[in-house]
Amino acid sequence: MKKANNWKLIALFGVLVVIFVTTRIFLSPKLEGNLPTNLTDIDSAKVTELIIAPGKDRNGEIRLVRTKKWKLQKGKITWRLEQGAGENALRQVMSIGPERIVTKKKNKWKEFEVSDSTGTRVKVLVGSSTVADLWIGRSGFSQTAGSRFGGNSFTYVRLNGENEVYAVEGSLDAQFNRKFDDWRDKSFMRMKRDSLSKITFRYPADSSFQIEKRQGKWIKGPQIADSATMSSYLMGLEYKNMSEFASALPVGDPPYMVTFENGSKLIAKVEAWPGPVLWTLRSSHQSETYFSSTPDLIKELLIGPMKVFPKSKTGP
Repeated sequence: MKKANNWKLIALFGVLVVIFVTTRIFLSPKLEGNLPTNLTDIDSAKVTELIIAPGKDRNGEIRLVRTKKWKLQKGKITWRLEQGAGENALRQVMSIGPERIVTKKKNKWKEFEVSDSTGTRVKVLVGSSTVADLWIGRSGFSQTAGSRFGGNSFTYVRLNGENEVYAVEGSLDAQFNRKFDDWRDKSFMRMKRDSLSKITFRYPADSSFQIEKRQGKWIKGPQIADSATMSSYLMGLEYKNMSEFASALPVGDPPYMVTFENGSKLIAKVEAWPGPVLWTLRSSHQSETYFSSTPDLIKELLIGPMKVFPKSKTGP
């Protein structure tokens, strides 16, 4: 009797194995099997350009062009590209590895935002040949216990010309679905404060003044500048970025200017034009680029003598 029961258990186990195998082959959507390791096959050394059409700005095609270095191009105008953005974008495209297929139905494209009206299109070129062409859709975050994504972010991606929509690890939407200005170099000032010996503040009317560094102190005649104020001011300019770009060029010469020198050598220069709401700024670090700024930020750049020189401090 016991032997018969064992055979029954073995037979039941065999039936379960057959059911499992059949389900995996026929009922499980081929959505999980035979996935490619990567969706792209790119020789990074040969890539000359990335063309990005962001979903949030369909008419704002962005081109990342690589010659000796990466640069940003829109129409016929070339701009400085944010440092490292070109290599990072290319690396992201090259490493797109699918975790699973979420659909093979074209009518589902809009749901995952990978259609030609909702997705962000990214093309990789080698010369005039397109070596990768894909649509990046919406991103999400999986918090399901035991999820294949392990609680990480994911993005829906579709290869142009194909129906399959893949879920891939990472938030690619945030990387590529950006407007033109988001790709631009936002560096405003780069200088070493210890290399300076003279700063000249040229302001309207009679508010201009000049300070020089002697024996480790900033002075103007008999007045000694507040060391904490100067340290904070120069520290903030050593590595300063701006987040907004001017929408129009300023008119006329700048009413406000600050020059930073080492002896007679110009190290850096800041120019400013006041406006009814925002100011326009540029620096010698990116002389071709104009930024916009709020009045509050301007106060940090264009400091006055009352802030620099406490009346109680005098020189020798």
